[in-house]
Amino acid sequence: MLARQFDDKVWSQQTSQSYKEIKAWTCDQVVEWAKSHEDIPDEAVGMFEVNKVNGMELLACGREDLKELGINRAGTLALVSQATTDLQIMSHANATTINQSPYCFGKIVDFLRLKSTLLVLLINDE
Repeated sequence: MLARQFDDKVWSQQTSQSYKEIKAWTCDQVVEWAKSHEDIPDEAVGMFEVNKVNGMELLACGREDLKELGINRAGTLALVSQATTDLQIMSHANATTINQSPYCFGKIVDFLRLKSTLLVLLINDE
């Protein structure tokens, strides 16, 4: 169990799964996300569908990109831009910091144990 916590594969899945999932969305999934988002008007949902926007493109969309998709009304542009920005932030929000990560904590503990053992051996050799 403990070894699994500090496994490199588990670490990489833990830090990027949400981003990878959104990045892999199909156009249909992007349209479903837009439809489920209360702030995004139907006209903007239609623009995602017409332009066949996928998850990778959605995460890369900025305000100018949304204009190029055909979302031109200032209020709608602001709402969709905010929603995509929130999605971008959320997709990276599950990144694990060192103080929260069992993997990093385990690596630090292993290093300190090794260092302590070496110090004890050096002291005993004198």
